Amino acid sequence: MGTEEGGLARFDPAAVEGANPWTVFGPEDGWLGSPVRALGTGRRQAVWVATDEGLFQLEGTAWTAYRTADGLAGNEVSSFLIEAGGEDLWVGTRYGTQSLELDSVTGFDAGDGLDSGVVQQIVSTNDGNAWFLIKDGEERRLSRFDGRQFDKLSTTDGLAGNEPSALFVDTDGTLLVADSNAPIAGSLAEGGGGGRPRFEVLEDSTPASALVRSGDGELWVGEDRGVRLVDDRNPAEHAQVEGVTKARAGPDGVLWFAGAEDVHRMEGGLITSFGVEAGLPVGELSAMEPLSGGSLLVVAGGKGAKLEGERFRPWPTSNPRLRQSVLHDLARDERGVTWLCLLYTSD
Repeated sequence: MGTEEGGLARFDPAAVEGANPWTVFGPEDGWLGSPVRALGTGRRQAVWVATDEGLFQLEGTAWTAYRTADGLAGNEVSSFLIEAGGEDLWVGTRYGTQSLELDSVTGFDAGDGLDSGVVQQIVSTNDGNAWFLIKDGEERRLSRFDGRQFDKLSTTDGLAGNEPSALFVDTDGTLLVADSNAPIAGSLAEGGGGGRPRFEVLEDSTPASALVRSGDGELWVGEDRGVRLVDDRNPAEHAQVEGVTKARAGPDGVLWFAGAEDVHRMEGGLITSFGVEAGLPVGELSAMEPLSGGSLLVVAGGKGAKLEGERFRPWPTSNPRLRQSVLHDLARDERGVTWLCLLYTSD
């Protein structure tokens, strides 16, 4: 977990009994202590950390820093995507986006055809395309990079609206684009000649803010009125949970949805809601990570919590220093090690 003063920390559930499961990395380990904005894991258990002072990679105990001097358009990194191979990345900043290949950085901005604004989400599809959801003021736009050039996409390319709200790569590799004020659109397979991407509107779909597919293949939608199947016009009575903005699929078929103040678990067609009365920390939910057994890790209002049974408990609890820190994001790597990041530490 990243802090202004304390560094990065990881929690290893496989630690030897009696040993401290927490490992903290500080300035003496090469960490600069900048506030963390996002983190993710790549190959060889490497961890990537986006901060206000650049992008950092931790591999083993060695840090590698990437900043403007290395070709980044700006040191304030807002988002990044680790490609399927685990080594190449797309990095989003306030000033543009970069393709990072560890030994070189290629920068792109509005002059290269990328939409201007802050890169909020980056996804890649198995055809090699990278897609960027960008916010510029109150406007949101979608761009695509095919390895050669950027395309700015709109309704003329088949999108249903001009307010893209979320990107979701479906199980068949199709890119689904949710829109705040229009139906969902799906990308069409390109012909051998390449060219601009084309989209078609999903039949009977409506505006959405989050998308997730269940283990049995059903596409679920989160929106202001609640949760519903994509071809349903309205949420069922039991699924009328307001303001859903996030959706995740758990490892055991459980679907999770999050709104402004509550978390909702869908299992076997039933929805169970958890709010502050169930121990969920007060404040905006910034991250959630599904666990096996219908459990969940969340970060809300700067605090971490873990769902145990039907109630959230504060987490982590075993480290006094971490209990006093303000959390921002979390991620789990392929070994089940949990990484948390902080905006700062309070003494």
